[in-house]
Amino acid sequence: MILNPIIPRILGSLVGLLSTIGGLVLLWGSEDAMQVLIHWIGEERALGASFVIRQADGSTLLTNPGAMVRWMSLIWVVGLSQIAAGVSLLKRSATKARHE
Repeated sequence: MILNPIIPRILGSLVGLLSTIGGLVLLWGSEDAMQVLIHWIGEERALGASFVIRQADGSTLLTNPGAMVRWMSLIWVVGLSQIAAGVSLLKRSATKARHE
């Protein structure tokens, strides 16, 4: 019975730590995540067809910074939410450890 209260604390701490790290990684790579998301959905659909310029060499110019900021804000909100969830899990498992 000694292991029973220890296992949830360890798992809660581990999940909280991994969630916090994952959120930080998402914030760190938010520009790359935004590019992947825009290309996955489609540049014309995400930014507007008039703001996507196709070059002769096959490259693409994305010329709508406002829409890019909105997409990046979505990624920031998800990353910050993930960090908040991880920190709250860490606090909860630390608080339970002190009360027992």
